[in-house]
Amino acid sequence: MRIIMVDRTTPKKNSGRRCEARLCDETTREGKPYCPKHVLGCVYAESVLNKRQAAEDEVRDVAKRGVEAVNLNGLIVEEILAAIENKKMTFRRLVKDHVVHLRDNKAAPHYLTALRRADLVEVELNTRKTEVVFLTDKGLRAVRGD
Repeated sequence: MRIIMVDRTTPKKNSGRRCEARLCDETTREGKPYCPKHVLGCVYAESVLNKRQAAEDEVRDVAKRGVEAVNLNGLIVEEILAAIENKKMTFRRLVKDHVVHLRDNKAAPHYLTALRRADLVEVELNTRKTEVVFLTDKGLRAVRGD
């Protein structure tokens, strides 16, 4: 048996990076420029939060106004198209697994209708007689930026 003595009298060295926020001396994690308190000061984090807020606002609007409120160039449509780029899936599974803002929301069917009207997706019955959604050629070009 080996016994190791640990000296706990000396303070632990902190070799981590310091937060770049003004008057903050906290250590950051994983080499990031800001501590957890100040990460929202980061331009990238702010832009992600703004996009998410815009998506939530859009979904609320679509739930109220219907298909005409769907933004075919918005984040929600982008997420839907990206999720079905390489495979067919039921719209229910798509919403549940890939599009967070549409879970348990009345807006989901409006998005499917808008995507079908814009000829970006098609719906067909699979062998279980369940409707599956997949991209049209136009939808595939939209996802790939052609």
